[in-house]
Amino acid sequence: VSHDEWGSSWRGIIERLRPDVIYDLQDDEAFVKVSAYQDKENIYTGEVGRLYGVRFVETTEDKVFTGAGASGADVAATDSVFFANYSQKIDKELFVALYNAYNKELPKEKKSPYFNEQLERFGSVERWADSLFAKPFSPNSGNLQMAEEIYDKTNAWVNLCYVDSLKRLSAKMESLYKIYMQGLMEYAKSTGKPALGKKIFYPDANSTLRVAYGKVAGYSPSDAIYYKPVSTLTGIMEKDNPDIYDYDVPQRLRELYAAGDFGKWNVEGSIPVAFIATNHTSGGNSGSPVLNAEGQLVGVNFDRVWEGTMSDVVFDPDFCRNISLDIRYVLFLLDKYAGAQWLLDELTID
Repeated sequence: VSHDEWGSSWRGIIERLRPDVIYDLQDDEAFVKVSAYQDKENIYTGEVGRLYGVRFVETTEDKVFTGAGASGADVAATDSVFFANYSQKIDKELFVALYNAYNKELPKEKKSPYFNEQLERFGSVERWADSLFAKPFSPNSGNLQMAEEIYDKTNAWVNLCYVDSLKRLSAKMESLYKIYMQGLMEYAKSTGKPALGKKIFYPDANSTLRVAYGKVAGYSPSDAIYYKPVSTLTGIMEKDNPDIYDYDVPQRLRELYAAGDFGKWNVEGSIPVAFIATNHTSGGNSGSPVLNAEGQLVGVNFDRVWEGTMSDVVFDPDFCRNISLDIRYVLFLLDKYAGAQWLLDELTID
């Protein structure tokens, strides 16, 4: 099959692939990286590029069956992983609840023509859901194609009727917000009320340096559960599973752990790996250095805890924690795992 034929047959398909497969695909001159897309708005999470009309999303969750394909090729079970934690019962309940709310709250002319057609065809959202969820979803099932049609038709209607209006409203709100903030600051300066006069207005972080202060601390997300602030190499070894890509610990690290060969990085019989703290972080903070009170590099920020992901909107000091890689684990890997003494020689380590 020629490239043109293959592309026209699969145009618009989203394919989830492992990093090593995507790396090979990028050798093709026709591969378009996501950074080169003209449409910066409609990009899938994890999308890395497209080739002959097929868009590729990077994943590390595929179970690989070694030598199971033609000519002994490895086969990645993307679909089985995708549906592994999927609940069709909950999905159906959500479908009914959301589409009934959609039907109730919007006048008919504001609804998608496709939605109106399906509602007239089935008589109710519940009967539509009964048809859609009549059998388990699978890659080749007819109801999966029905679900894709619902998404495509609805998304096309939203893009046609609402996206441009939302962009214009967003731009107008941004402009008005600047005026609003200016008014607040001028009012705070002119008022005689001490509370407003002492009000602090933080600058936008766009293209500026922002420093977040916090302390290392655990948290309790629910009754009888408490997460300690520091994780260790022991925890990594407890998760070791050769059948799962993300948890397949390198053999060299297994050997170091079994021998207890931690060198000077040993802390109570293990190695600190990550720690959580009360710093208020946001998207874009990954990779930021974490410094202690003496200005020493002690970690690298890379994530937030699940219960604290709402911190962009509401920061709750009881639950919001950023997650950082402990620099001692990095130094241990350089020293004992990689044997990169020349890199350690370039650093000043207290």
